[in-house]
Amino acid sequence: MKLRSPVLFITGCFVLIPPPVVSQEAPLEWSQETELLGVNALLGGLSAGLASAIRGDSFIKGFLWGAGGGSVAYLGKRIASRPEDGAGLVGRQIVSVSSSVVGNVVAGRGTFDRIAFSFGPFRAYVGRAVPGVQWRVDVPASVALARAVIQGSEINLLRSLSTGATVVGEECEMAAPGTVYYTPGSDPERSSYTLSHELVHVLQFDQSFLFLGEPLEAWVAQRFPATRGLFRRFEFNLPILTTALVTGHTVWEDHDAQPWEKEAMYLGRTRRWH
Repeated sequence: MKLRSPVLFITGCFVLIPPPVVSQEAPLEWSQETELLGVNALLGGLSAGLASAIRGDSFIKGFLWGAGGGSVAYLGKRIASRPEDGAGLVGRQIVSVSSSVVGNVVAGRGTFDRIAFSFGPFRAYVGRAVPGVQWRVDVPASVALARAVIQGSEINLLRSLSTGATVVGEECEMAAPGTVYYTPGSDPERSSYTLSHELVHVLQFDQSFLFLGEPLEAWVAQRFPATRGLFRRFEFNLPILTTALVTGHTVWEDHDAQPWEKEAMYLGRTRRWH
């Protein structure tokens, strides 16, 4: 069945995605849930709505599709932080698919013309506008993986398979595109929080790239034909990553006040890994 209505899309996603399991020690904070869901919906809605209006299409229609995709992306992050094995992998794909819907509207494509699935430093694209399956290499994520291999860091294969991201054991706690870093042998409670927290950041990288970075790179490839071969195989997301880095150091002096950090802190402390 062909989906034509943003309302059907939004409703269907809410019905099909199971509610996350919440432990008694970490109850939902509905004010936080509402705020974070609203931020994700607004980001998706404005991205798609404004891009549609610039092309001369309907702002309202674009906003509804974008808000639906942003809302489902947040639900994907919640699922990714669940303690069950494989929840991270499932959540990452939900974020990728829903964010692809937003990116398609931004780029002026059909809603499901180009849908991404993310695995470690790779993304697979399928859809009506893609012949077969198109694999692309996430360059920042690949650089992070190459660095870990060169330095001889531990790559936790089981957790990498479970999350869909590359999980690296180092004496640090951070995230890079497609990559989670945690300290092996640390306190189980701390390790649990770190894995959930940093995985949320990985999904934020996916979301920002598929919302805006991928449509931007597609526009560059269309405008400058010499770059088409490069962007057919690789993705960089450098403008978005640079903007986030500069904004994080200039707008929010308090690291914990950054909206993406607040989301990761909340989901990290309300979900636990085995």
